[in-house]
Amino acid sequence: MLANNWLEGKIHQARLLLSREMGLHEVSRTLKLPLEEIEYILLRMNNDAPAAVHPDNL
Repeated sequence: MLANNWLEGKIHQARLLLSREMGLHEVSRTLKLPLEEIEYILLRMNNDAPAAVHPDNL
């Protein structure tokens, strides 16, 4: 993940865009990430999702 600049790349960009109140669909299209991933990032930003298990690990 670090080699592909994933952790500090798209996730960081998604957080910035969401904090500027950009819509979920627009962030998803802009960053070419699945809508579910953007929703998860938004939930984590608001401490609404459990930190222990990421949806991909279920």
